[in-house]
Amino acid sequence: MITEIEFISLTASIKHIWSDAKRLNHRTLLTIIGEHREDILKRLFCTTEDLTLKHPAGDVVSIGVNSKHHPFHDLWPTVPHIDLKWSHSKVRLGGTESILLIDLSEGCDPDTLAANLGTICGGGLIIILMPRHPPQQGMLKNKLSVWPHQPTAVGHYFWGRIWHSLQDSSHFTQLHSDIWITKVNKIADESEEWLKGHRPTKLDGISDSLHTLISQAALNYEQYQAIINIIVSHERKAFTAVSLTASRGRGKSSVLG
Repeated sequence: MITEIEFISLTASIKHIWSDAKRLNHRTLLTIIGEHREDILKRLFCTTEDLTLKHPAGDVVSIGVNSKHHPFHDLWPTVPHIDLKWSHSKVRLGGTESILLIDLSEGCDPDTLAANLGTICGGGLIIILMPRHPPQQGMLKNKLSVWPHQPTAVGHYFWGRIWHSLQDSSHFTQLHSDIWITKVNKIADESEEWLKGHRPTKLDGISDSLHTLISQAALNYEQYQAIINIIVSHERKAFTAVSLTASRGRGKSSVLG
C-alpha cells in the first residue's frame, strides 16, 4: 500500500506535471494499474482539492463504467458528467471534452479508445484504470476479432501491447510502481520558451520579413518548425513530398493556411 507521505508526493507530482501540460496546451494521460487502482484514484482525487479545482472548460466523459458506485462518479461532481458504454461511446467523436475517464476492467475497443482520446482538448486530463492481467470476461473480444476468426480465437497480444505502451519510459514517467503519467518533453520546453517570447534565430535563406511573418503566425514552436520545414522543402526546387502528422487540435490546418 502507498503511505500518506507517498500520496502527498504523488499528488504534488501529478499537479506539477498537469500544470506544465496545461500551460503548454498539451493533454495529460495518467494510468493507474493493479488491484488497488480504484482506491488509489479515490485517495488522489477525492480526499484533496489539489487535483480537482482547475481544469479546462468542457464535460467529463467516462467509458467502461459498470457500477453505480464507481469512483469515477465522485470526480468533478459539479461538472456535466457523461457516462458511456463502449458500444455507444463513438457519439462523442468530433466533440471537445476536458476530462476522459476510462476503465479497462472489461477489455477495450481500440477504435472507440482512439476516437475518444482525440476529443480531449489541450490542457485536458485522461485517466485510465487498468487491471494487472487481461480481463477474463472477454466482453469486448468481438471488437478484436477479424473474419473468419471467432472472438474465442482472440488472444492477449493487444492487451500486452497497450499495457506496455502505457509504461513506455520514453513517453511516460513512473511516479510509483503502478502509476504512470505523460512526460513534458523537449518540444514542450521549446514551446515554453516560445510562449515567453524567445523566438528562434533566423535561418539562412529565410528573409527577415518572412521569418517575422512566420514567428507571428505560429502559435507554438512545433508549428514554427512545421512551417519552416515546408518552406525549406519548397526552396529545393525539386519534387518533394512533405508529411505533416500531429494529434488532433495541434494546428495542422493552421500551419498549411
